Amino acid sequence: MDIVELVDAFCTELALDDLARLALCSRKLNHISTRHLYGNIPALPPSSILALLHLLRRKPDHATLVRSFVLDIDPSHTNAFYRLVRHVLVSMSNLQSLTVHSVNEQPPKSWPDLITQELRFPFQLHHFDTDFELNDQLALFLRTQPHIVELRIALNKWPEGENQFMEDFWPPARRKLFVLTDQEYNLSTLQTLLDIPHWEQLSFGICGNDPRPHVLFLPTPSESLRHIQVEKLNGWDIESLRDFLDHLSHRTPNLEWLILMNLSGGKESFGRESLELVGRYLHPFKRLFHFSCFNTVANEADLGSEEIRSILKQWSDACPTLRSVCVRMLPLWNKGGDNQPWLSSKPS
Repeated sequence: MDIVELVDAFCTELALDDLARLALCSRKLNHISTRHLYGNIPALPPSSILALLHLLRRKPDHATLVRSFVLDIDPSHTNAFYRLVRHVLVSMSNLQSLTVHSVNEQPPKSWPDLITQELRFPFQLHHFDTDFELNDQLALFLRTQPHIVELRIALNKWPEGENQFMEDFWPPARRKLFVLTDQEYNLSTLQTLLDIPHWEQLSFGICGNDPRPHVLFLPTPSESLRHIQVEKLNGWDIESLRDFLDHLSHRTPNLEWLILMNLSGGKESFGRESLELVGRYLHPFKRLFHFSCFNTVANEADLGSEEIRSILKQWSDACPTLRSVCVRMLPLWNKGGDNQPWLSSKPS
């Protein structure tokens, strides 16, 4: 490794302030550190992001170094701020990852005035993340980005009057989808998403209060789907979990990761007897190597740390392909003592 490679590797460990200082040391160090300084731009305070945007507007060659950009949107931002952002984005020819989030506590509704129809961006994103709801303006932007592999988006309904929406919005390159929905999610929208055959990874932020597992059933089998995560399953009991796992074992033969969160247990919390049954439901999976149940509401009367560890062992034994199984029980892990928040078993 020569000195340039050594400095380059060193720069990957430095904070932004240190990179800025290093850039002032010499011309050669400036060339190396500048590439790292502008390569990945994280979320910055309002004054810092404004200063950075003005700098990138003055030095568009620096903007070409940006590969990852995180932009926090504040209600106080003016049209002049959005014009400045648009001007800089047009110069980011090598941008691969774009994140646009609202700093409001309330979920944002309207995509900010960042994109206009006449704009043509030089970049082709591989990753896009926003907590703003889909509207026509945002859909217009996403249509210009057919190479996005990983998409995180708040999606409650399709844009109205879009006959070619499915074909344009879900190109084959789009393999990983993270959907943020509210409790008023559109069931037909969800079913349409599940019917797309080329997904490799599906994650749903919230799927409402519907206790029926069939709302997450795949209309057709999927050979490509390898990762499923559902973050809120209010009202699901052991029968719901049984039906869902049975469905997935038949429809997703290559599933490797399954993460279920916030299982409330319906009218009753999960007890030892019901959780022991989960191993039986995991047995049909042929390639599953990671299974997690997080924030599951447990019955304190017959579940403690030792019982949960025993259950995890049963799950691992029931599904030979499992490499790890994890569970976090509520309210047990909040009580301290011997009850750890993360309990896992890794079969050899």
